[in-house]
Amino acid sequence: MAGDEQEDQPLNWNARMKIALGSARGLAYLHHDCSPGIVHRDIKASNILLDRSLEPRVSDFGLARLLVDNAAHVTTVVAGTFGYLAPGISLILLVG
Repeated sequence: MAGDEQEDQPLNWNARMKIALGSARGLAYLHHDCSPGIVHRDIKASNILLDRSLEPRVSDFGLARLLVDNAAHVTTVVAGTFGYLAPGISLILLVG
């Protein structure tokens, strides 16, 4: 949002909650409402774009995978940003 006066102001908690919930709704749509479903595999702050109304948009689908069958969520390949693993994935890797 180059050139906006609000660029340097921190976000209040209501704006942060709006962004978090909108991002979660976008991911839920990708997982459950798309056919076939889509797993992003690299969700991080820099991959959530905001419009002027602070509506979030999920971006950068370079590592995304389609859920084409029931076992598509199971993977042994770690992808995405180094330093973070979803709790379910890290548990699977430790047990496996």
